[in-house]
Amino acid sequence: MKFPFEIFISLRYLKSKKKYGTVSLNTFVSVAGVMVGVATSIITLSVMTGFQGYFRDKILSAISHVVVMDFSGKGVRDERALQEKVEKVPHVLATTPFIINQVMLAANERVQGVVVRGIDPRTEGKVTDLEKNIRDGSLTALDRKDARLPGIVIGEDLARKFGATIGSTITMVNPLGETSAMGMVPKMRKFELVAIFDAGSHWKEAGRLSSARRLDTKRKARP
Repeated sequence: MKFPFEIFISLRYLKSKKKYGTVSLNTFVSVAGVMVGVATSIITLSVMTGFQGYFRDKILSAISHVVVMDFSGKGVRDERALQEKVEKVPHVLATTPFIINQVMLAANERVQGVVVRGIDPRTEGKVTDLEKNIRDGSLTALDRKDARLPGIVIGEDLARKFGATIGSTITMVNPLGETSAMGMVPKMRKFELVAIFDAGSHWKEAGRLSSARRLDTKRKARP
């Protein structure tokens, strides 16, 4: 009987010779090779899937699932009306306004360029995991009315670089300031450090500013 080529190769390495009556060396090596190859593939896929899930969770803990923006570049003018409209969309669980900009932070004679996010501390925790990742201080301190200075929250790595602790004064510098007779004068404002967070990423810094231009949205996962 003539077998297909694949079956012939399989029988050649799996079938033992009559004079031995046991599994041949070729059969053992072939089976062991297949086992090692399959085990290596399973372990590699498991590790990659684990890393994928870890980084996905870390990214989604720092940012929202969906960001609603105004493509005109002028920012959202009526964020409350936009929030109410977006919250009516199916599968949307929560929304929160924010603004984002690039600035420089200075403390203890050290300067660092960062991305600053102006947030609403009352609704930020509904969309991101910033509140859960607070290591020291409190996110609600951003909304204190009796504070000597506006509050700011920075990352753990940045706080370590500045040597800053809760209560430290941090100066925010916006290079795009006002034009005067002497040229461009940067805008500067002092903030009080009220909380330090660790989200497992080095690029996320959050601060309290005055208004909101964009909208973070958290969606419900579909089955």
